[in-house]
This record gives sequence, structure tokens and C-alpha cells, in this order.
Amino acid sequence: MDWQQILPVIFLIVVALVVFAAMFSLRYRITQTEIQIRILGVPLRKVKLRDIAEIKKGKALLGENWALPFPGREMVVITRKRGLLKNINITPPQADVFIAEVKVKIASLPPESIEPGWKGK
Repeated sequence: MDWQQILPVIFLIVVALVVFAAMFSLRYRITQTEIQIRILGVPLRKVKLRDIAEIKKGKALLGENWALPFPGREMVVITRKRGLLKNINITPPQADVFIAEVKVKIASLPPESIEPGWKGK
């Protein structure tokens, strides 16, 4: 075998390893103003807390999917107040704790920054 035959195989292996590493590095971070969806430590998607209409366990059929089918993880759907695709599916490690923390952060926002439409309790 020469390099012209081996190089494509090496390339495919490297791509598969990067995809595999990215899948298992998917994390969700809650800040004071937003939820960040991170892969390999890089925030690829941000959802402003003031733009969240609802957050609950479940799955939305139509929307963005930032979830991986890890065993033991429940699906959480974030419904935004505006946007073309309003629903975002995620799988945080502890769904109930994650939802409660997001609701606490939203409740701590100044009232003038929360737009009408929040369905949280």
C-alpha cells in the first residue's frame, strides 16, 4: 500500500474520532443571562433566559436538537418566545435539577428584562 491509499483511511479515522469526541463533550452551562450549549468547551448555541417561554421535561418533534441519547438522561425541551424554531431539545445530566436552576435564574432576572410570555412557576 502506498500513501495515496492510506491517507483517505487515516482522514476518515480522524474525522470519526473528532465526531465521537464532540458527541461526548456536549455540555450545557447556565449563566446569569443565558443557557450555553457547548461542544469541546466552545459555546455553539446560546439561549437568553429572558427569551425562554417554558422549560420542561419532554421532547419537541419540531425544533433544534442538541440532545444525545445517553442512558439515564431525560430529554428537556426549552421553548423560546420567538424565533423560527422555538423549541430546543437538550439532555442535561440531571433534568430536574437543571430545570429548577433555570427557573431560579429566570426568577432572579430584573422584572423589566423578562418579556411577557414566561409560563414558569
